[in-house]
Amino acid sequence: MIRDSEQLIDILNQVWTSVLGRMVDETGGDSFGTGAESKRLGWCETVGLDPSIILLECSEDAARLATTAFFDIEPENVTEDDIDDAMEELINMVGGLVKSMVCDSARLLLPTGGREWPAELDKYEPSSIIFANATCDGSPVSVAVMKSKEAQATG
Repeated sequence: MIRDSEQLIDILNQVWTSVLGRMVDETGGDSFGTGAESKRLGWCETVGLDPSIILLECSEDAARLATTAFFDIEPENVTEDDIDDAMEELINMVGGLVKSMVCDSARLLLPTGGREWPAELDKYEPSSIIFANATCDGSPVSVAVMKSKEAQATG
């Protein structure tokens, strides 16, 4: 079970180190989000005993950096679809690590990347959010986990 932002920072570090060979630096903050004007998003849901949603928000710079590393593409050749694909890969990696800490019997649904949060976000309880804000090479990255309203009501 994810209990605090330190666990999420550890997960971000595992993913960022494996993809970019770089660590993230926790920045703290009172709310989830990078604060970046231009940002890219990724999310995936877990289903099973403890349904939740895992959210990833990166500044455009952080998303482009990850995209070039993931697909070995020169920065000038990165497309919007490439960035969405990279965000899906990143959230899949983050989600898999979160899922392993939340519940062994949980299943991770397909990841999604884009510029808008999903409409399904209203199924999740904002008061249950656990988040971490960080930077990688000065570019903001945020990750959060929220329980479904149904799971929050039962336990």
